[in-house]
Amino acid sequence: HFLFNALNNIYSLSLLKSDDAPKMLSALSDILRYFLYEGGKKSVFLESEIEIISKYIQIQKYRQIPGMNNITFTVSGNVSGKKVSPLLFMTLIENAFKHGDIIETKEGFVAIVFLISENKIEFEIANSYCEKEKNEGIGLKNIKAQLDILLMNSYHMTIDEKNKIYKVNLTINGN
Repeated sequence: HFLFNALNNIYSLSLLKSDDAPKMLSALSDILRYFLYEGGKKSVFLESEIEIISKYIQIQKYRQIPGMNNITFTVSGNVSGKKVSPLLFMTLIENAFKHGDIIETKEGFVAIVFLISENKIEFEIANSYCEKEKNEGIGLKNIKAQLDILLMNSYHMTIDEKNKIYKVNLTINGN
């Protein structure tokens, strides 16, 4: 889904002769390379994950979506040497853009926060949304199953949905 959207947006930008088209293509190339070469590994450095998340966010901003000025990404703490499963956070981030209202409205937002301490990684993602038809939530089921397999009892995830804000908190212990 992400790939087709990105390619369609690059196509649109190229028709407009936008200077953002080659930048978006370069960011997409970096993400795809990461998916291919790092996605199958048992663990990767958190720094690499954060870099790919940044590129993903940049692609969203190149799309010129209405709420693009309301995308925030904050990283606090020392990421050096921390390892995580590859693409662990990407499903949650993609869901925030896919199911949120940031693409439809200027008031829409996505806020991503990493708080890293000595032996804990805290990840929070929040997004606004409009009432839509409920879906099955297969992505969340898959990520929970993945977390159970990869991290067993060394994580805690909560999902909160109220006042048209969807928020996921994921804490990974022992890092």
